Amino acid sequence: QRSIRRMDGIIVVAYALCSVIYFACGILGYLAFGPDVESDVLAKNLPSNAGTFVARGCLALKSFVSYPLLHFAARLCLGDLFFQC
Repeated sequence: QRSIRRMDGIIVVAYALCSVIYFACGILGYLAFGPDVESDVLAKNLPSNAGTFVARGCLALKSFVSYPLLHFAARLCLGDLFFQC
């Protein structure tokens, strides 16, 4: 029962579900805290202490490590797609 059409339907449902949850969290967050919340939560709302600096460093390290790993798989897929023999 596997088919491309069924997989496409599952992907559309998954994206729709993620979008609904994302927008619901945004709306509920706005209703809970209002327009007074700064756009950069890490820069404005956290205290300046060692824990905050460790958290910012961990987020930077996560970004440096995760993006190249994700792009590696995309590069392999695009290479296979465009350079098939």
